[in-house]
Amino acid sequence: MSQTVAITVAAVQVGGISLSLGGGISESQRGESEDLRNEQRHVMMGLRSVWVTVSIQACPEIPEKPIPDTRERLFQDYAQFKAQLSPFDRQVKGQLPDYSEECNANVIKAIETFLDRAKSVSKWSFFQDDREKLFLDTLLWECSTQLEALGGVIKYFAPVDPFEGVQLTWPALMAQTKLESRNDMDDYLGQLSKIPKALRDIQTLLASGMAEGVTYSQSTLAQTDKQFSSLQVTRIEDSPFYQPFKKRSLFSLGGDKLDLMQSRAKTLIRDQVLPSFKNLANFLQSEYHKAARKEPGISSLPKGLEMYQSLVKFHTALEMPPQVIHDIGMNEVLRLQSGVGSVIQRLGLNMTFIEYSRFTRNNPKENFLNRRSLLDQMRDLIANKINPKLEASLPSEFLGSDFLDVKVEPMSENSLEFAAYNEHTRTVEINTKTLSSLKKFDLKSLLLSLANPGRNLQSQVKSKSDFLPDFMTMTSNYAPSYPSYRGFTDGWSLYAVYLGDEMDLFMDSGDLIGFYAAQLSNAADLVVDTGINTMNWSHTKGLAFYLEHTFMDATASEMRLAKISSHPGALMASKLGERAIMSLRVGRERLTEVEFQLKDFHAQLLRCQMPLELLPKCMDIKDVV
Repeated sequence: MSQTVAITVAAVQVGGISLSLGGGISESQRGESEDLRNEQRHVMMGLRSVWVTVSIQACPEIPEKPIPDTRERLFQDYAQFKAQLSPFDRQVKGQLPDYSEECNANVIKAIETFLDRAKSVSKWSFFQDDREKLFLDTLLWECSTQLEALGGVIKYFAPVDPFEGVQLTWPALMAQTKLESRNDMDDYLGQLSKIPKALRDIQTLLASGMAEGVTYSQSTLAQTDKQFSSLQVTRIEDSPFYQPFKKRSLFSLGGDKLDLMQSRAKTLIRDQVLPSFKNLANFLQSEYHKAARKEPGISSLPKGLEMYQSLVKFHTALEMPPQVIHDIGMNEVLRLQSGVGSVIQRLGLNMTFIEYSRFTRNNPKENFLNRRSLLDQMRDLIANKINPKLEASLPSEFLGSDFLDVKVEPMSENSLEFAAYNEHTRTVEINTKTLSSLKKFDLKSLLLSLANPGRNLQSQVKSKSDFLPDFMTMTSNYAPSYPSYRGFTDGWSLYAVYLGDEMDLFMDSGDLIGFYAAQLSNAADLVVDTGINTMNWSHTKGLAFYLEHTFMDATASEMRLAKISSHPGALMASKLGERAIMSLRVGRERLTEVEFQLKDFHAQLLRCQMPLELLPKCMDIKDVV
């Protein structure tokens, strides 16, 4: 049983869930054990009408089944469970995710309880409208999908990969922590003190995976060495874990108390945090690397094909045989290459696709001179080229600054991602270390996808939604957390590139190549992901396919191959999701008795952010808009 303390709270909106964060804890309460102390928060759950009290702890407790049970109570409890499961996603102060095997077993039992409750509620409930049934079906889908992922050996893939590993995400997230009071500093010091045990739990999971023959690939681990070593700074003041104590907001506190807190932080980081990361890195580089699989794909692992199927469902919310996905990808690649062929003809060039691809990506005119020119051009494109065109496709309610404002900043130096969208800070982050891989023709497609009308707009509509219950606004991208709706989110992002073409943003041949480049990369992902993970493709074969069928260079291709090996199935969400959205749109255009209204279609679609499997049912509900 967790212990809670009373605090004074003030509601704030974070990522679509109302969290109450605040101070007011007494000195005696502050002196309690860090392992027992949990802040009491109010979380607005269910259908956004009921406030419940939540004791936030790192590992969720197994919920009891209330009698009688109701949909509203079920939705509240499930939203509370998801908030507890992923404290970083929910910005819960002072907590870390729990990767212990005991917690994993607890989580599985909790999900089984929710699944049983959902089935009972579904059996005995009277549904007043289609919306209530749809939300319950979504909860059933989430629980069954998560059990498939967690019930097998997925748990052994603890987060040490080069994209979502703790050596990358924890320093980045904790460096952004705002310390504005003594309570905030106490919370943060408590979070630092939890790192050694969390890393030991991760090492235990990885060692258990070694014993079962379930490991990451050696190629995946090779990408993480530099990330781990970069944490071992000479001056503790340079550590990302110390950055919150250097912010000006703390200077107003002043005095001996601030000096004491800063000293405690330095001691924790020097004596506990950094040595713990070094111990984990040593384990990975020695014992684990020797046992790691040599093949890039997971089909070489015990029950690898079953694992892959569950991951594809987890990431895309679709159940499709790998061969079908592979064939879809090949057909898409051929169709798109034919479109590029038409552009080559219009330019009067006598080149094959491969020749033109190499010519284009090696053209020095497509390079950016420096980081500043890249960032300036990105900001200009969003503000002056893309946003003014959005009124052709979106309803006016989505065109205000509260939906469209977005920042553009360089990405963390240790990230392997090409570019990403940070939902918490509303920022498009770009990897400026790989300037040679990013071409000018890539830029419009990239910003349509990550800024507007892509991820930025999509995430803002979700966070402001009054249609979805709170548990459906809480999503996470990677197993073994709760299932994401990335089939929708990534699919919408790629569909946004298609909208850019409809908005006449790809008028000249150079811009049009940017459109085809984005589409080809995502189509090729279907081929390479299934090839690597189910058809025993080698790393070399996957790399050759990207280089021969897309506009990507070796650096960008290697980045995608690393993600395919460490997160099988994840990259396929973009193209499969886009196809699902396009299929819905074409169906509506054909069946609509009156003239098809594109803006209304998009308004309804953006409010129906859910698993692709259930998306058509949501689009049939008449009161969504």
